[in-house]
Amino acid sequence: MVVPLPNQFPHDLRELRTILDENGPLSKQWTSFEPRSSQQEMFLEAARAFKSGDISLIEAGTGTGKTLAYLLPAIISKKKTIVSTGLKNLQEQIYEKDLAFIRENFNVDFKATILKGRDNYLCLRAYHILKKRFDDVVAPTEDHFSFKELSRWIDHTESGELDELSSFIKLVNPFDRLFSKSDTCMGQTCKYSAQCFLNQARKKAKDASIILVNHHLFLADLVIRNNQSQVSILPEWDAVIFDEAHLLENIATQYFSFNFSAKDFLNLLYGFTQLIDRAKSSILTSEDAKEKLENIVPIIEDASGYASILLNNYQNKSEEQRLWPFKDESEWDDKSKKFKLFLMTLSSKVEDLSKRTGLINIESEDIKPIIYELIDCSKSLEFIYSNSDPSYVYQVKGTKEDVQLAAIPINVAPYLSDKLFSKKKTIILTSATMSVKNKMDYFQEKLGIEGASPNIFPSPYDYQNRTLLYIPTHLPPPTTENNDKFTSAIIPELIKLLSITKGRALVLFTSHSRLDKVHAAITTFRHPFRIYKQGEAPRSDLLDKFKKDMGSVLMATTSFWQGVDVPGQSLSAVIIDKIPFPRPDTPLSEAKKRLIESEGGNFFNTFFMPEAIILLKQGLGRLLRCKTDKGLLAILDSRLINANYGKTIVKNLPNSSPTNDIERVAGFFQDI
Repeated sequence: MVVPLPNQFPHDLRELRTILDENGPLSKQWTSFEPRSSQQEMFLEAARAFKSGDISLIEAGTGTGKTLAYLLPAIISKKKTIVSTGLKNLQEQIYEKDLAFIRENFNVDFKATILKGRDNYLCLRAYHILKKRFDDVVAPTEDHFSFKELSRWIDHTESGELDELSSFIKLVNPFDRLFSKSDTCMGQTCKYSAQCFLNQARKKAKDASIILVNHHLFLADLVIRNNQSQVSILPEWDAVIFDEAHLLENIATQYFSFNFSAKDFLNLLYGFTQLIDRAKSSILTSEDAKEKLENIVPIIEDASGYASILLNNYQNKSEEQRLWPFKDESEWDDKSKKFKLFLMTLSSKVEDLSKRTGLINIESEDIKPIIYELIDCSKSLEFIYSNSDPSYVYQVKGTKEDVQLAAIPINVAPYLSDKLFSKKKTIILTSATMSVKNKMDYFQEKLGIEGASPNIFPSPYDYQNRTLLYIPTHLPPPTTENNDKFTSAIIPELIKLLSITKGRALVLFTSHSRLDKVHAAITTFRHPFRIYKQGEAPRSDLLDKFKKDMGSVLMATTSFWQGVDVPGQSLSAVIIDKIPFPRPDTPLSEAKKRLIESEGGNFFNTFFMPEAIILLKQGLGRLLRCKTDKGLLAILDSRLINANYGKTIVKNLPNSSPTNDIERVAGFFQDI
C-alpha cells in the first residue's frame, strides 16, 4: 500500500492537510510517523507558494520535518525545482533518506539528482595525461602504486565524484591536477566529452525534476547567468528552495566580490614563464617569435615586483585591513601602472604568437587557462584598484603564504533583489533561524526580499520541560578589557559543568584563541572523559567519534555551530562561551556601521544584535534533535542577565527554564 498524491493542487489547499494528518494515509502506511502541526502548516504554505509562484519565508523550528513539507509540494507541482542547501551532509540526507522515503511511501514518479561543483568530479582528460606519465615510469614510486588504485576506481565508479576516493589515493602527488577545472576544460571539443563525469551529471540534472545543489553552486550559476560570455551551470528552473537559508547572505557576499591573490598570481606568472622557456628552446620557434617572447619577460618581472610589494607589506598580517589608503603609495603607483600595462598587453601578445607563429609546439589548452586567468586578474585588479564604487569595501589580508586583495559588497540585497528575487518564480527560503523578535524584517532587508510571505512554525519539542538554560552571573563579563580574566574564569566553571553532565557535551567557542587556551588548561586536569578538539581530525571524523564515544566532549568554534546532528545521550549539553557578536573591527563591519549610521540607524540594534541572536539560536539548536532528548543549554556570559540588551537576547532564545544556580543544574541531571 502506498499513499496517493494528487496530480495537481486542489482549489482549496486545505484538502492536502489530511496527507500528513494524525489519521491520514501516511500515518496508516507508516506506523512510526509522528504527525506535527508545524509540519502540516509548513506543507500548506509551501504548496501555496508553488501554486501561486510566490516568494515564501518559512522559519521551521528543529523537529518540524521541513524537508518532507517542502518536497511533497514540489513533486505535486511538477515544476523543475532546485533544492539548494548550505551544508553537504544535508544535501546527501535529502537524496538518500527523504527522497527515498517519498519513493517508498507515495505513489509518485519523479527524477531527482545531486549536482555538485565541477571540482568534485574527476577530469578524464587530465587523468589520461597523467596516466601516460605514470605508464612511462621505469622505477615505480609509492605515488605510482596509488595511481594504479585510482585507475581501478575509475573502472568502477559511476559518478566520478572524488569524494568516493580514499584519503590515501588523494595523497598522490599530482592529485590536485585531476579536478575538473573551467579554465582547462575543452568542452565539446574534448575527446572524452561523451564519457565526461561532469557532463553526465549535468545531463541527469537536465532530465530531473528535483535537482539538489549547494548555495555555492547556485550562486555561482546566478553570477554566470548575468555574464553573457559564459554558459550557465544549472538548467533552467521553475522553482528554488533554499534550505539553511540563514547562510545565503554570507555566501552571496563571496560571489559578488572581486578577489586577487598574490600567491595565485605568482603561480600564474611561473606557469607562463615555463611556457616561454619551452617555446624559446623549441627548434620550431622562429627567431621573430623568440624576440617577441623575450620582450614579454621584463613585463613579467615588473608584475612579479608588484606581487612582491604586496607580500613584503602585508604577509603574516592575518587581520583584515582597509586597503585604502595604501602603504607606500608612490611605490604602489609606479608598479601598478606597469602591472596594468602587463595585463592589457600580455593576453593579446600570447594570442598573437599562438596564431601567427604557432607558439611553437604548445597546445592550445596550455594557452587557454593562462589567457582566462589573466583576464580575470585584470578585471578584479582594475576594479579593486579603482576604489570607485562606494557600495564596496576594499581590504587586504595577509597570511604566511599569501596576500589577498578584495572588493566586497557592503550590502548584497540590491544584487540578490535584481538577479533573483525580482524573477516571477516560486522561491522558498527556510531555516530554523530566520526571525528576530518574532519578525523576519532583518532577514528580508539583508537579502533584498520584498512582498514575501513570512511564516514562523515553532519546534514541536518541549524546551520548557526538557531543557535547562544556565547563565552564571558570577563570572566577569567577556569585554575587551576583561578578555584574559574571563577566559581564566570559565575554565573552572566548565570543569564543574562537565563533571555534572559526565562529559556528553558540545562546547562552542567564539574564537580559536580561547578554544586553544581553555582546551590546553582543561587537559591538565584529571577527568574521566575524552576531549576531542576541532582541528585534530576532519570534521566528519570528529563528529563520528563524538557520537560513538558516550561521555566524551567536543570543543569547537564557528563551523560546528550548525550542521551537528547528534540525537541521544551522547550530546546532553551545549555550552557556549559568550554572546557571538560579530567582530566590530573588520573593514566590512566598519563599512556596514558607516552605512547604517548614515541612514540614521543604530548599528548595534540593527546589525550586531540580530546576528548574535541568529547564531546563538543555531548553536543552541544542536541540543534537542529528537522528542526524547533532554539536556542543558549553558551560555557563560553574565551580560545576558546583567545587561538590558542581554535580556532582549534571552527572550529570543528557545523557551527553556532559566537558572544561574549550578546546584539546580546538578539536580536536573540527577533527574535525567
